[in-house]
Amino acid sequence: MGKNVAKELSNLRKAWKSTEATSSGSSVPVGEYIAKLTGIEIGFSKADNLQAVSTFKIYDGKYKGKECKMFQGLADETSIGFFKGFCEVIGLEYPEDPEELPEAIDSFMGDFDELVNISVKEKDGYTNVRIQGLSELSADEEPDETADQAEEEITADDINGMKRKPLLKLIEDNEIDVDPDDFDDTDDLKAAVLDSLGLSEKKNKKTSKKK
Repeated sequence: MGKNVAKELSNLRKAWKSTEATSSGSSVPVGEYIAKLTGIEIGFSKADNLQAVSTFKIYDGKYKGKECKMFQGLADETSIGFFKGFCEVIGLEYPEDPEELPEAIDSFMGDFDELVNISVKEKDGYTNVRIQGLSELSADEEPDETADQAEEEITADDINGMKRKPLLKLIEDNEIDVDPDDFDDTDDLKAAVLDSLGLSEKKNKKTSKKK
């Protein structure tokens, strides 16, 4: 019978609490890339050691759509430190109790919509993926687009399909008369934006979607 992830995370409590964050196999060549973090999974390595596996999808260039993975052990204080450092880079607030880590990751990934800068390096026959930080490029932007964008029509469907961050950008770029701080719920904020733009009854109004 295989090991239990929750039990192994529970066994990490002492090392987890005492370890500080540390700065932190690939199907793409050695190089630097902009990528989308698509998942973080806690499980076991082939050697049956607890680890975190982060999956990235290349966002642009020749290898757009290719995936690469970053493997981070969780078996000792050094490896825990590197994983905590990774969490801090992407903005994942790791819990005090490591047993709560899978739930914290699921909650975080549900809202995470940032692009990240990663590097793929090879050493001693092994390929390693490292995260360098969040990208300045937004996930709503096409990589090769310029700053000058023609005005285009915004529809109710466009707004209803947005996550909170691009919605906030739309409000700021178009000076929409809505205060996001008044709305904790993103759906309520969307309703207010639709109403302000006269789209709540599916009317059309032109505003610029700046990239």
